Amino acid sequence: MARDGTRVVVPRVSLAMGDETGQTQTERRDSEFANVFTVSNGELLTWCVNLSDPVRFSFPNESRFRGWSVLSPIAVPDDAAPPQVVGLKDGRFLVMTDMLSFEVSPECVPEPSEEMEVADRIVRWLRLVTGHAELAAELRVVHKPKRVVRGQLPAGAFTGRPLNDVEKNAIMFECMASAARLHPTCEVPTYTEILHDAIEAHAVEDCRKSILYAAIAVEEMAATRLEEIFALRAAETPQRFRIVERHGSGNTVQKDPVFEYLQQNAKRDSRLLFDALPAYVFGRSMIDDRNQLHTELSNLRDARNGLAHRPGKASSKGLPIDDEGAHRALHAAIGAFEWFEAPGRFPVTPPTLARTQRIANQRLRRR
Repeated sequence: MARDGTRVVVPRVSLAMGDETGQTQTERRDSEFANVFTVSNGELLTWCVNLSDPVRFSFPNESRFRGWSVLSPIAVPDDAAPPQVVGLKDGRFLVMTDMLSFEVSPECVPEPSEEMEVADRIVRWLRLVTGHAELAAELRVVHKPKRVVRGQLPAGAFTGRPLNDVEKNAIMFECMASAARLHPTCEVPTYTEILHDAIEAHAVEDCRKSILYAAIAVEEMAATRLEEIFALRAAETPQRFRIVERHGSGNTVQKDPVFEYLQQNAKRDSRLLFDALPAYVFGRSMIDDRNQLHTELSNLRDARNGLAHRPGKASSKGLPIDDEGAHRALHAAIGAFEWFEAPGRFPVTPPTLARTQRIANQRLRRR
């Protein structure tokens, strides 16, 4: 039952599309939904959907979104326009819509003032696992439907083409499921949000912001991942670090003075984040592993320093402050994230394709 006492029912359709119980819509008479609301940030979101995809993706109980689900894009409010659907060469479908629908189980329904706060956190998590950088735009509630209509995918209506570069970061249920299995709490590290902001800035041709945010994201990520990996390995036996006991103020604490010294000095000299610190913590240095990447990150650091101290300059030491420089900055940052095994997907959309996407969004808003 919805909060106003109404039921949200998805009528039986001929499409064989599974739900979270393993049943398909052709095997069930209908599907009932409660407490559904739909949000939008005015941007066109692209999903990649399989016939076997579930009706909903439900967050695990140990996550911060327990009791919440993301609904399939073809389950739409009955008073909303249906999504645009395009068939692909491999039998999947692109579903394009400016809406995102949630369902909340009755025992987890938040206060009305908290709904958008939770929805915003879920959208930020979706941004992390899908790479849809534009998901960060401000959300607004567009529907609280009494009924959700289950649309049908046009089976057999395929264009014969594969995914293009814009569509490769489409929202997929399989990405959500694998991310939730890997990190059941569904936390979103700050550094991933900063890098997505850098990617979004690049898409709208704000090269200065893109380069600056890429540099900040790398340093925040490297410092955080080194601390996380150190804590994990410090708990292992035999002990590989130089842990000592220090006495003071009536307490005894365990410290690794080598790690603390390197960590403190890295705040003044970020080069330690890619050489001495990782060599000490997990036995690898980026200088040895990925020397070219290390050089490009040094260029990114120099460009960041130039932007921070000389914001009015049209160029900077290290990287040009233009589209080429922003593109290099993002690829260096993504390379660093991969080297440190940080979470997240970060597809970089070329500016020409980003412009195509913005034109599509403008057309959608005019409809």
